[in-house]
Amino acid sequence: MALRTSLPMIALAASTACGQPTAAPAENSESTAEEAPREWFGGKPWSEWERATGDWAGARTKLEEHGLTIGASYTVHWSSVWSGGLRNVASSRHLFDLNAALDTETAFGLKGGTFYADFYAASMRGGSRDVNDWQWFSMLETGRNGGQLAEVWYQHEFAEGTFRVKVGKIDAYYEFALPEQADDFLHSSAYTPPTIMGLPTYPDPAMGVLGFAYPSERWYVGAGVFDGALLDGIPTGNRAPDTAFEDDLSASWFFIGEAGVRWSEAAGMGGGRFAVGAHHSTAQVAAYDGSVNDGSFGVYALAEQQFWSPARAGEDSDRGLYGFGQVSWCDSGDVTCHAAAGVVWRGPCPSRDSDSTGMYVSWIDLTDEEGTPYPDNETAIELYYKIVLTPSMSITPDLQVIINPSGDPSINDAVVGQLEFEVLF
Repeated sequence: MALRTSLPMIALAASTACGQPTAAPAENSESTAEEAPREWFGGKPWSEWERATGDWAGARTKLEEHGLTIGASYTVHWSSVWSGGLRNVASSRHLFDLNAALDTETAFGLKGGTFYADFYAASMRGGSRDVNDWQWFSMLETGRNGGQLAEVWYQHEFAEGTFRVKVGKIDAYYEFALPEQADDFLHSSAYTPPTIMGLPTYPDPAMGVLGFAYPSERWYVGAGVFDGALLDGIPTGNRAPDTAFEDDLSASWFFIGEAGVRWSEAAGMGGGRFAVGAHHSTAQVAAYDGSVNDGSFGVYALAEQQFWSPARAGEDSDRGLYGFGQVSWCDSGDVTCHAAAGVVWRGPCPSRDSDSTGMYVSWIDLTDEEGTPYPDNETAIELYYKIVLTPSMSITPDLQVIINPSGDPSINDAVVGQLEFEVLF
């Protein structure tokens, strides 16, 4: 499962420095440049701060002026299984994230470089095990509690961003198979197709190297290779660099590649994207009939499009109605096929231009090979409304219906109410 950039959800984007002069003083001018309102007491109201802890009395701006951006977030998912599933109980999942990014050009003159590190601590009580759904209804689900240094990598851009390379401990969720318009949904499959076995993402990023090329503003192609120990039953989230790729526990590799095209307008509508990808793991995968598959291979495709916007340009151009779809297939594992689609309405009205609402449907074809425990398939339906309370704080009521949890018709369809609270520090 993966996290959003809003967390997700895990990496916070570098923020614009606060408290900088709006203009340089003109020579021989009697007026002086006024400073932009700071995100600190005596400056902007707290309700307008992009981060709940503000500018740290100017210390945060000073660090950013030297290339260092520090971000943090806390996200909680509270849920209750209202009917169906295994147990009609409430549960919660918590994630605290702390990250830092260093721009090497600002820090010491090396153009194109970025160092990044991310630590998070996750805890959970109940959740999908109360529903018995194969697709986790919360992307914060981990299956375990604990903290770890999840990502440590260096990225370098060449030829004015035409090519970039990233090496280190990486969360591949941010690079491959991600529908960009899915970032406000809470269901895990909206982020990463469940057919991609062994993708190194939350809670198990992995050591790896990847590269992306951008031949034009529209086209891109990229590929990566990672430590594939996850499919050998070894969590890679805490796996040290000196044991990555090959040791006595695992010598498996995970390969993935993607190519895509973007457009700014299509048939009188807004922008969109189409991408296709493929992945391969060298790990052996046990089948339910007792045989062993020597590796696995799969493919995926995704598309997204802005259908309508209240404005062609300006601040309102990002508002409007969006749609996206996902399809994927894998030759091994519990899920052989996945198909999903979602619609999102961003900025439902001018007075709530940061809010969003949407609906998502995800279907998985659970393997029917001999000996399988899955007599049927599973479908999840999600409906949410995200309320942006302040630029640093949001709350999202969420309703999900899980049809045939884990493909087991003996388990009643589950109705799950969920509430997400997120604050950016």
